[in-house]
Amino acid sequence: MFSAQDLTDFVDLWNSGISAERYASLTEYGVPYDNLASSHSNYNDEPNTEGLAYINNSEGHIESNIAEIEEVFLHFVNK
Repeated sequence: MFSAQDLTDFVDLWNSGISAERYASLTEYGVPYDNLASSHSNYNDEPNTEGLAYINNSEGHIESNIAEIEEVFLHFVNK
């Protein structure tokens, strides 16, 4: 099981701007990028959010964005 610190480390890595490492980190945790960065219409019950895109673009309220990311992130890492 992953902790809140794992999520914090992931968000810090994402915000560092190193795209290859960001993608590798997502793959390592088993979290699809699209589920964190876009609110897409998918044909399953997997949660998704635009929270990561909002953080990347300095939009929205940071705490609510992180809360949405956490919900999606934990869904995948705890599968």
